[in-house]
Amino acid sequence: MLVVGNSSRRGWLEETLFNPHYSQRLAFNLPHVNGKPPAECPSGGVNIPVQSWNMRRRLEAHVFTDCADERIRGTFVFAAKDGMAFRGKNRATVVMHGADTIARGVELEQDEGSRVDAALVQVTPYETASGKESAGFHFAPGDKGTAVFRASQLWVPKPSVIAEGKGLGVFEMANSLSGPIIARTGRLELEDFRFSSSLEECILKDPAAKLRAVRTGEFPMPESLLPKAPPVDVTIDCGANRPIENTVARWGGVRGQGDWCCRVEGGELLFRAELKDPKYAFVYADIWKGESPVWPTTRLKYRMKPTDEKSAGTVTLDLAFSDKTQARILRGLPVGKSLPPGEWTDVSIPLRFYTGKTIVRIMVRADRRFAPGTYEARLDDIRIVTPPQNRP
Repeated sequence: MLVVGNSSRRGWLEETLFNPHYSQRLAFNLPHVNGKPPAECPSGGVNIPVQSWNMRRRLEAHVFTDCADERIRGTFVFAAKDGMAFRGKNRATVVMHGADTIARGVELEQDEGSRVDAALVQVTPYETASGKESAGFHFAPGDKGTAVFRASQLWVPKPSVIAEGKGLGVFEMANSLSGPIIARTGRLELEDFRFSSSLEECILKDPAAKLRAVRTGEFPMPESLLPKAPPVDVTIDCGANRPIENTVARWGGVRGQGDWCCRVEGGELLFRAELKDPKYAFVYADIWKGESPVWPTTRLKYRMKPTDEKSAGTVTLDLAFSDKTQARILRGLPVGKSLPPGEWTDVSIPLRFYTGKTIVRIMVRADRRFAPGTYEARLDDIRIVTPPQNRP
């Protein structure tokens, strides 16, 4: 933790690197210092996840409090609770800040009259054990200052911005492969802020918030990225059009599994998989093979009823493409929401990020680290759809 505060004159902070997990990436023939991890650590062993887990729970990498004129350049942290935090009354300029797999890339809780000007900030909001709601940029409830970010970049599907203070946040030239902007209170101004999904899915605004957006919305899609073939809709109605059963996916496979099944039962697709390896286990099963080009408005839709809460966060659909890549992460629910166990839920996932690729397999999967157990869900009405008005 690096803390700068109570500074009445100009100060400089340059070229910092918080990345101690590399000590766990030494070659096996080099000496290592290993300790016993705490019992609550999910990894169950002394390795990279242990160290990263502790850092994400506790580390506030760069903290600035009451700085009259701080100049900050070239800061980076891997795995932290806060990548950079501003508290109290500050005047600060930031150039090139990076925060990878953190709860919050930039945390703002400043007094009235404070101002932060930042350029070239890249953050990766990630899962965290700190108890904080993850976001790339977070304006805390007590924030009353002004923060301006120019040329920012985000990825990993957690919220891009959460605003719940009373100050002003400005973003000029930003692009995000992360989740939405959640504006609860305060003021946000967005100019040339581009998302991988449609605008209505990427800005969630409460009545108490003020938001102005100029030239903001989904990424413009160049003609060269569009597929050459027309859309092909796919429908798997498990009662009428039976999916493939009990077939291990070519791209995905199985690892550390016990008994598993993927079959039609009562007009619905039942998927059940026992994951036995305590470190990492998965089951991927093909349920459809063919070719379906992805256009900017193509969506994957399905209905799903997980048996229990742990299955709701584990059993899901995945896509394999003709270029031998997989979607891996498909988000179809608002941030912070999950599929209710024991209930059917309609899921709709935009595939715009995969425009130009061709889907060749739909897979159902259970994929978990450090969580052996049996995972089960039922699925039906699985479709790949491109709206008629958006067809070439």
